[in-house]
Amino acid sequence: MKYNIVENYCVELQNLYSSIQFSLKEDNDFSFFLICYMYKLNQHMNSISKLTPSPDVQLLARTMIETLMQMLWVAHKPEERSSMWRRFVFIDDWYKLQNLLDKGEYVSPEDRITVENAFELVKHEYLTKSKKSIHRDWKKGTKIHEMAKDVKAGELYTVLYSSFSDWVHGGPSSLAYQVEFTDEMELIIGSNVPHFVNASLSAAFQCLYQALQVCTQHFSLGLDEQLKNIYEQYINEMTVESYA
Repeated sequence: MKYNIVENYCVELQNLYSSIQFSLKEDNDFSFFLICYMYKLNQHMNSISKLTPSPDVQLLARTMIETLMQMLWVAHKPEERSSMWRRFVFIDDWYKLQNLLDKGEYVSPEDRITVENAFELVKHEYLTKSKKSIHRDWKKGTKIHEMAKDVKAGELYTVLYSSFSDWVHGGPSSLAYQVEFTDEMELIIGSNVPHFVNASLSAAFQCLYQALQVCTQHFSLGLDEQLKNIYEQYINEMTVESYA
């Protein structure tokens, strides 16, 4: 099946990722961000491999697309946005502290002071436009479709991400391919949806490929030629498969 071919190329990219020795400086937020997000993508790919050929691979492929969008979006303004991502942990800690206090749970004075001091240092960076409240996420309200537009990944968003979203939200279109009625009007629901699996693995390959491109450029890994060769072989083999 076609998805077996795509999965093999995903594994090639994973093997390339596994061979990388990342060098991280403590104060480099963008490097830290890329390492974390690359690890996240690799974990999603591992899960897709375990789930294939279940239609639930769409859930992970959609998550991989969103992860890539965020990675590309941060890469457009690496210093500003990676810091925005990393420092949001202090805002998140503060919100968690408020929840604990609202429930009447005990928080040690030392922990409370630590969290509140860190919050005071960064809260001005996360004020909403009204200046009256603090953003609830590190992206400061930027939506996935806005990121897709900013990084010129509109097709990845409108075609694949939106299609996978139908499965996530229980839309009828994604289920329609699994439902049929016999002549006796007996309902049969199957799980054989190879086109969704093919699309999911193709999206996963694209996400791994583009993420590794960002990493090799930032970390000067010298993987450009290897990535190019894998991509060209992938395109050639998929083209042959399409006409087979």
